[in-house]
Amino acid sequence: MVDTKTPYSKRKPIGIYDNSILCKECDREIGKYDDYAKKIFLDTQLKNHASLKEAYLIQNIKDIPKIKLFFVSLLWRASVSGLKEFKKINLGNYENKFRKILFNNKSDLGEIEIIIGKFDSKIIPTLTNKNILLPLKTKINGINTYIVYLPMGFKIWVKVDKRNFPDPLNKIAINNIKNEILVMRLGDYEKSKEFKIMSSLANTIPNPYAKTK
Repeated sequence: MVDTKTPYSKRKPIGIYDNSILCKECDREIGKYDDYAKKIFLDTQLKNHASLKEAYLIQNIKDIPKIKLFFVSLLWRASVSGLKEFKKINLGNYENKFRKILFNNKSDLGEIEIIIGKFDSKIIPTLTNKNILLPLKTKINGINTYIVYLPMGFKIWVKVDKRNFPDPLNKIAINNIKNEILVMRLGDYEKSKEFKIMSSLANTIPNPYAKTK
């Protein structure tokens, strides 16, 4: 993890955790979505799509709604967290809506559209696999969307808007009907803007172990 406000880079091997937002029981309940997402995205070997060379395919997924609930819970936790890392994440009216979905009505996922992409790397796979950037807000054709990153080069777009993704993006979004996920190939990580951001941030931080004269 890279933070320009600290005098040196900091490793957080267990990730960022805010123990002030959930009780033990609720944390355990949401943790089921974390475990399931890890199994699907990090522990599963991706297969090349049979007819689309620009995509991977994750098949035989038993619970697509649970994947959606994972990303809903991820953004909701970031929005309600008091940690400085997530101060730019504000879901507005969707914060309460996501809370209700998570704790009262898990089936109310009709508006939630999610697109999955993945970077690959042959040069520095360790960097791609183990480092992520924090979530950020963006717009797609004026539609409010959050970008979420996972290890292994995954980049995910989560729609936080009543309007649907425009065509053809709506066709590659996670579909409740199918038991598979289309994963777009995003190309080499070293050529991405994410790599440039990571590199520029890392270069601004002095090495705490460097010898000084």
